[in-house]
Amino acid sequence: PGEMLAKKMHKLPPVTGFLVENAQTLLEAKELKYKLMGKGPYVKRVFIKDETIYLERGDLTIRQDKVPRVTGLTLREAMQKIDLSRFRIELRGKGNGIVRRQEPPPGKKVSRRTSLILVCN
Repeated sequence: PGEMLAKKMHKLPPVTGFLVENAQTLLEAKELKYKLMGKGPYVKRVFIKDETIYLERGDLTIRQDKVPRVTGLTLREAMQKIDLSRFRIELRGKGNGIVRRQEPPPGKKVSRRTSLILVCN
């Protein structure tokens, strides 16, 4: 039994966060049997109990990030402070000066990869 469980774990694709239909397609392609639990369009959690794969359904919560304060910094300093994996940058104004304004405002919680508009002079 432990050997079979290890094989299932090895074959199990990472489907957390997927639409349930897409997760089902992947599991069926790998010939893995599973059971659905709960309601919702997304796979919230995957676990194995008694050698059965369970997909717990639910709504997906989107991680939010706080917008950093970069007004008053040079554009170079601002770019070093901003986590580029979390925000997209749009530059407005005259390029390499000081950041005079930013949208959204500092401290606001936004979803990942939101555009951060920097107005420079």
